[in-house]
Amino acid sequence: MKEPDSQTEINVERQPWYAVRTFNCQEQKVSRYLAQFDYTHFIPMTLVKEVDEDDNVKKVLKPAVHNLLFVRKKGTQKEMMQMLSECDIPVSVFRK
Repeated sequence: MKEPDSQTEINVERQPWYAVRTFNCQEQKVSRYLAQFDYTHFIPMTLVKEVDEDDNVKKVLKPAVHNLLFVRKKGTQKEMMQMLSECDIPVSVFRK
C-alpha cells in the first residue's frame, strides 16, 4: 500500500462510511447521483448466472444486497445529509 502524499489524504481515509438504504431497487440511480457530487461510494455486487431466451448462460453483476449502498462522508454530516435529501430517489441513512 502506498503512503499518503499529504495530510488531506490521511484525513479522507479516516472519514466514516454510511450505509444508505434505497427503495424499490434504486441503488444504481442513487450511485449515479452520488457520482455527480464526487462522493466515494460502492454497491456490494455479486456474479449471478442468468439464462437468456436462447438458453445461453451469462454471468451478470447484480447487487449482493438490494436497496443498500455505502457512502464515504465528505465535508460535514449536515452537508452530506442535505445532498442526500435533494436526491430524486428516496433514501434513508442508517445511524447508530
